[in-house]
Amino acid sequence: VRFAIRMLWRRPALSVFSAATLALGIGAVTAVSSIVHAVLVQPLPYPQPDQIVALRGIVKGARSGISYQNILDIGERARTLVTLSPFFAQSVNLTGVPEPDRLRGGFVTSEFFDAVGVQPFIGTAFGDASDVAHGPRLAVLTYNAWRNRFALRRDVVGLPLQLNNATFSVAGVMPESFHFPIDDVEVLLPFWTTTAGTDRDNHNYIAVGRLTPSATPAQAALEV
Repeated sequence: VRFAIRMLWRRPALSVFSAATLALGIGAVTAVSSIVHAVLVQPLPYPQPDQIVALRGIVKGARSGISYQNILDIGERARTLVTLSPFFAQSVNLTGVPEPDRLRGGFVTSEFFDAVGVQPFIGTAFGDASDVAHGPRLAVLTYNAWRNRFALRRDVVGLPLQLNNATFSVAGVMPESFHFPIDDVEVLLPFWTTTAGTDRDNHNYIAVGRLTPSATPAQAALEV
């Protein structure tokens, strides 16, 4: 140990460089291992996760998002899918609080909760009425948003949220185990409240669906 310390002390620049290289290498390996475990090894925290699928589009031969109109057509005609919901992540402005902030919003239809198979453990998800344009402006919080914004208040249902200069009402809170893998959203909002546009040539979305018990991903891909 004394010999090693003397050698390190004699060449401090090389010692610092070597230590930094080791630290970066160990950190990179740890980060990659964590991602591989979370994405490929650890199962999704949803019931029957092997039945959950995500739909994207192909535009001019390249992978892309999928348009809202195409999602509607697929949802109406596909027989391998039980349910299908568009999904779009977009930051929203939170006002009406002492410190205005930005939240990561996930815009979905009511079918999203059936697709992932998870319901709020406080309150309820928004229903079909919120799928219609100018329907109820309801919001479902993730557990982290409930903890950070409302200090785990049990009476959070019905409280107002000022998002993008519009008033939403908190409908429920998702369980702590709910972590949407495509985007780290903080609040789920009715799809019609997004400003991203729903034209058929607007390929900004993905779709989250659930297969029928007898269908395989390959069968669903072929049908779509």
